[in-house]
Amino acid sequence: ALINDQTFTATKRVTVPIVEEEEEHQIVFVPKTNATCTADGWEAHFKCTTCGKRFSDAEGQQETDENSLVIPATGHTYGEPSWSWSADHRSVTATFTCTKGDDSKTVTQNATQVEVSAATASADQVVKYTVTVNFAGKTYRTETVNYTVPGTATGDQGQSNPPSQPSGGSGKCKWCGKDHTANFWQRIVGFWHTIFYFWAHLFGLR
Repeated sequence: ALINDQTFTATKRVTVPIVEEEEEHQIVFVPKTNATCTADGWEAHFKCTTCGKRFSDAEGQQETDENSLVIPATGHTYGEPSWSWSADHRSVTATFTCTKGDDSKTVTQNATQVEVSAATASADQVVKYTVTVNFAGKTYRTETVNYTVPGTATGDQGQSNPPSQPSGGSGKCKWCGKDHTANFWQRIVGFWHTIFYFWAHLFGLR
């Protein structure tokens, strides 16, 4: 077009998109992996080692959502506990083991005492201990245990007559039972103490 004797040339700028050439998939087979208690597993599928995409076919035509291939971890499943009593039967440790054998948990609980028989002069006390443990939302209870408490017998009480023979300690009075065997001078005192109680007993003063 001529305007005022000048010639103009019209141009148009065009943006052309750059098309990147897709890399060829390198497809490998991924076998099924079973889930464990703590780790997810995978269903069998195909995977591209180049781009990481997962497919249901060996040609890489049918892409698969990764989440649909995951087998969730099962979590631990614990069976009945094994029980371990303390030496004095005052507490119990319960051990819970996963059925797959890959984990264990322990819980220690004080036992509850129920008296079975009280101590007598010649017999120690016998008690029954029970314990209840709560674990993973469940309640477990032990077998009850009868346990003899050592040293709880009261002994032979109320000796009314003095012993016919001395106990063997040179400073121990056989009449009143006081012990003067700690040192030499106390043994001397114990000797005269015994003589005094002997005559007092002989004449009915003691």
